[in-house]
Amino acid sequence: MRTTTVLIVDDDQKLLTGLSRLLAQRMFLVFTAENADNALEMLETHEVDVVVSDECMPGLPGTRFLAHVAEMYPNIARILMTGNPTPVNCARAIGPGSVYRFLVKPFDPEYLVRVVEQAVRDFDSVQAPKASGTTRG
Repeated sequence: MRTTTVLIVDDDQKLLTGLSRLLAQRMFLVFTAENADNALEMLETHEVDVVVSDECMPGLPGTRFLAHVAEMYPNIARILMTGNPTPVNCARAIGPGSVYRFLVKPFDPEYLVRVVEQAVRDFDSVQAPKASGTTRG
């Protein structure tokens, strides 16, 4: 069984460090990026199962970044974090970003672990071969 890989994208270094440490303790392989451009570069060179992105970052906001991820890497689970859950952010996340979950900061870090674990299970079940030998996704 392959190790689950998570990419966390946030311009808050303390949050990146804390979430990275927490997920690594749960046996996830964790990559971090401080902005969407760095994250997109990372996705080109690393196999990633789940992307957890902040909404408010310099450059490309999380909703637009996740919309790119959904288009280019549809099998990656996408989770959006924000401290500013406006109706516009919610609509962008649900629409083009096709996010799996929308987390409002501050949140219990243990909740993020559970969400990532559930995202992996849900995305794996969608991608798993069915009895007929066909795949969805």
